[in-house]
Amino acid sequence: MRRSTSVLGLAAAVLVAWPSTALADREVGSAASNGPVAAYGGTVAWSTWDGVAGGFRLVVLRGGSATVLADVAPSAAPFDVSAGPGPTGSTWLVWSRCATFLYDTRSGCDVVRYDLAAPGERAVTGASTPTADEFAPSIWRTRIAYARRTAGTPDRVVIGSLSGARDRVVDGIPTTVCGELSEVGACRPTTTRLVADTAVRGDALAVASRVSTGSDEAGICGLGIVRRLDLRTGAFRDLAPTVCGLSGAQPTSTAFDDSGRLLWARSCPGDPSACEKQQSGPYRYRPVTGETVSLTPSYGSRVQAVAASGKTPVVELASTSRCAVPGGDQPYTSCSSITLMDTGTTAPKKVKPALYPPSGYVADGGPGDLQVVRPPKAIACETADPAPKDRATLWAGQFLPPIPPPHFKERTTPALSVTATSGSRTVKATIEAQTKREPTWHYARLDLGSKGCGRTWTLTYKPKGKATVRFQVKVGAR
Repeated sequence: MRRSTSVLGLAAAVLVAWPSTALADREVGSAASNGPVAAYGGTVAWSTWDGVAGGFRLVVLRGGSATVLADVAPSAAPFDVSAGPGPTGSTWLVWSRCATFLYDTRSGCDVVRYDLAAPGERAVTGASTPTADEFAPSIWRTRIAYARRTAGTPDRVVIGSLSGARDRVVDGIPTTVCGELSEVGACRPTTTRLVADTAVRGDALAVASRVSTGSDEAGICGLGIVRRLDLRTGAFRDLAPTVCGLSGAQPTSTAFDDSGRLLWARSCPGDPSACEKQQSGPYRYRPVTGETVSLTPSYGSRVQAVAASGKTPVVELASTSRCAVPGGDQPYTSCSSITLMDTGTTAPKKVKPALYPPSGYVADGGPGDLQVVRPPKAIACETADPAPKDRATLWAGQFLPPIPPPHFKERTTPALSVTATSGSRTVKATIEAQTKREPTWHYARLDLGSKGCGRTWTLTYKPKGKATVRFQVKVGAR
């Protein structure tokens, strides 16, 4: 039985031989989906509209030719496809199969997989539950990552086996956000957590998500963020925080290349004209140095998704003009192209230390009207800065609310001494004073050093003339 059929009979297919060396950006295919793109080991997959079938079909490019997988049923929406090695090393594709799709809302979703060495769509047992939706999957040999959504609760990220025997929820989405969504720089719990994409490679997991802290926050649709999580230690780094405004700027996809570098795409599904070039496009993060590179700022908001085949970035670019799609009236009427990028020499952005505490810290009431920041009960033996260090860092912060009307005037927040102690070890810091009519949160870092790992620390606030406040934090081993 024929397992695939030529894509030439479908919407706008372009076949270009796979280049052995990318000397310039090369278009290798086209689609009408503006949806995800997947790549691994010389294979690229994407969605294209099939007017005859009345749905999107899955296209695979291998060995210089693109084909539609005829044994994969059409989908009402572009496939959230991801590619990686399966248990035996052959290339697998994974995506979610949903019962219904209405606008941007999917329901009845379970994860399926497709082995290119043994074709056929098959359910992933561990990621197919009747009481929740599973979507945004990624695969690396026997390990699979995906998002799980249950009505009325924030999304969760699950990592586990294909059978589901070792599935566990991991810390893939920020549970608190400090500074980015608050005009006064506060740390607040996230109440909405929506996963856009996952990527897994070995012990590294990446999650693109959008979170919100509820009312009274900057932006109109929360904060888009990319998290890189070490599955062995639990250490994480949150990258590319983007307040979602009129442009809807947010990370849409993530991928790892063969060097372990993390790629992501930031696009603007709202008003692209409001999204500056330096805020959108493909990015690459190198964990060894902490450097972040904007690969091609000129593409700007045209970038819909990113993947990586070997060390070559693969992007899906929205067309600069509208195009007709066979099949008539359906929601995806912008053509897009699949392009292999020649990154050439790129100038990395300067690595800056974090300005706010990482996720896990939250505002807590102190003595009187003083507020302090409470650390998580446990942290990993690694800084949360973009450039990783094998050492632990604690954060402390304080805030005095403004004097309300009619006595609205400047208020002085005195300097506050903080210490972190563990046995005979003591680290000190001071949160600087401020005099403002509208006070903001001020923070201080306490570097515990590489020998501060594998210990329990007590963080102590010592406000003058007020009660002492203490919190305990367990720091993981190196």
